[in-house]
Amino acid sequence: CLKVIRRLRKEPGRRMARRALMRALHINKKDFDQIVETLVAQEDIAAVAIPTKTKPAQGYQLTS
Repeated sequence: CLKVIRRLRKEPGRRMARRALMRALHINKKDFDQIVETLVAQEDIAAVAIPTKTKPAQGYQLTS
């Protein structure tokens, strides 16, 4: 959990696309989904839509 929070703190706007965050942390989808689910439930992060050239990407942003 702390790796996700630390990585989001380094990003401008404290937000990052889901795909980029998974690649940066080098963890599998199952573990990543469990961590994100826990952090969203604790309201440490929030799911956001990140605009791109074609369609919005799913991402996460720190809430605190």
